[in-house]
Amino acid sequence: MALSFSRLRRSILLISVILAGTLVISIAPAVSSADEENDTQHIEQFQPIAVSGDMLGDFEAVAEDMDQVTMLMIFMQLQELGEIDTDLTEDSFTEAESLDEVKEHLDGDFLIPDELPDGMTESDARFGIGESGQVTATINVGVARTITELLDLPAKWLPEDTGDGETLEITLNIPESGLAGWHSGMDMLIVGQIGVPELDVPDEMDLELLRDAIIDDPRMPDELADQLDAIDNWDETVPVPVPEGADYEDLTIDGNPGFVLSMDNKGGVVAWADEGTLHFVAGNSGADELQEIAESMQ
Repeated sequence: MALSFSRLRRSILLISVILAGTLVISIAPAVSSADEENDTQHIEQFQPIAVSGDMLGDFEAVAEDMDQVTMLMIFMQLQELGEIDTDLTEDSFTEAESLDEVKEHLDGDFLIPDELPDGMTESDARFGIGESGQVTATINVGVARTITELLDLPAKWLPEDTGDGETLEITLNIPESGLAGWHSGMDMLIVGQIGVPELDVPDEMDLELLRDAIIDDPRMPDELADQLDAIDNWDETVPVPVPEGADYEDLTIDGNPGFVLSMDNKGGVVAWADEGTLHFVAGNSGADELQEIAESMQ
């Protein structure tokens, strides 16, 4: 039974959320650091960040303790903070007719397993390609400063002298991507790759200062603050949120840093970085089998 493209698309959305979480949590992650000589983003390691129910409860307690008038003012300011634009659409991810088309889209470089799990054959594969694009956030500096001050955080991460209505842009550049999926009965396997996204932040904004201030804020749950504070090299480290009940393990694939994240009876994902490219293998197989599949893709 072939894997329908609509099901592949939904599965890719789930995996994308998992992988996006590894980038968003860091505020100023490795994706913003490019090698000056070859313009390649380097990820040296992934760092697990355990996310527990108690931690979420701590955040809820902070919100409950906040002055209601202040919360209302923050909410009103957020409506004026700015806007987000993107040239990506639903059509930016489309079905490809063959593996060759995926490889051509990625300049000839797309890894697939040497051997597929029982019941899955290359003829049953469905393929997809993602176009490159940008997501740009235009931020009103004055409004951002007001929100920062209402939260009792230092506003020095923003430029000091700005006129009314001055804005700054943060742009996330998303490279091309490729995907392949197989389906047999209730079993599913998806492999994919994408260039490491690059975050373009204006020199006038100091996201590292904001990140450090948030980590040091006494309202930040100690469990989360301690884990983030333990990261020594933010430029080459990507934190990976690990939900309660999930198992995380560091691994290397052909000498490259990676990790496996799995849930009992729900499958998992293996991801690794290789020369500016993020690869992943996801499915409802066990963690050991997913790792074996990933190791065969060399």
